[in-house]
Amino acid sequence: QVCGLVVGADALCLRWEDDAHTIQSQVLLKADLFEVYTFAGGPAREELGLHLHALADTLGLFAGLEGASLEITYPGRNLEVNFEVLEGAPGAGSSISTYAALATVEQPLQEDWVDDWVEPASTFHCAGLLLKEAIDDMEWAGKDVELTMTRDPPEVHFKGAGQGSLTALSIKIPHHEVSGFQCPEGKVVHQYLLHNLRAAFAHLPGGREVAGVATKVSMDSRGMLKVMHMVDMGARAGTQAGKTLYGRQAYFDTQAEGSRRSGVVQFTILPLGEDDAG
Repeated sequence: QVCGLVVGADALCLRWEDDAHTIQSQVLLKADLFEVYTFAGGPAREELGLHLHALADTLGLFAGLEGASLEITYPGRNLEVNFEVLEGAPGAGSSISTYAALATVEQPLQEDWVDDWVEPASTFHCAGLLLKEAIDDMEWAGKDVELTMTRDPPEVHFKGAGQGSLTALSIKIPHHEVSGFQCPEGKVVHQYLLHNLRAAFAHLPGGREVAGVATKVSMDSRGMLKVMHMVDMGARAGTQAGKTLYGRQAYFDTQAEGSRRSGVVQFTILPLGEDDAG
């Protein structure tokens, strides 16, 4: 599978979608998250194709090299993307270089599905870990899961038809754990593939540098689901991935994002049609 890497003057974006075109994921990293970020080029942005598994393996390799900075450069001599880490004691006069080069491939431009977003949208904020637990509990709910939001009373719950001897399973998100609740249409109900929901909710960003994850969930008027994890990269002692940051509305204000060391991990999921459900 091929993913798209879009590099611009102030950020880079990695975007991927499944072969069935039911889910799209993307990671947005702003320039201020890097020790050094230099964009030198004629076009406003560079659009590259990379083999997804090769990229994941490469980043996994370099992630194990603690205390060293990773340098990523493009283009190489053959238009490849180069990765390099230099390890060595200061003043030692020698260093060890770990190096990798990934070939780029041509692919059609992957458009951001959110460009087709249709208002009015229904939205809520919730702790990432709570949503992860809810989706994990839906393991035996069947292949499809129904997400419902109601305005009066304000409620969010997931429901599955069950499979085998298990009857229907419904999980309600506690009202006091939800903020930023908006449901203009009174009630919205849409179904999604469980494995897509697991991809969006069950694998929270984490690591030494992650101070917390604020999660915002939105559905547009046609049921397109957008799950946005705002990842606070200003790690502090005693914090953990999934910390409840959802009450801070400024985290989702595009004017405020530039003042924080934050990355964005976003999933966009298409709803099931009547012929697909069940």
